[in-house]
Amino acid sequence: MAIAISGDDISKYEAILEALKAGFEKATNSFNGLLPDICEETIGLAYEKLDNWAGINK
Repeated sequence: MAIAISGDDISKYEAILEALKAGFEKATNSFNGLLPDICEETIGLAYEKLDNWAGINK
């Protein structure tokens, strides 16, 4: 969704990445630092998809 909202503008990669990190941190803090494993898997996949979109290989 974030990629679609960006208008497919790769220059917005950093802003999207920071927004994902901030949202995940906020969710983690809301649950006293413990989220289910599925949440960790989901954010990992989101980061991977974002990196692939931007052509970043980690």
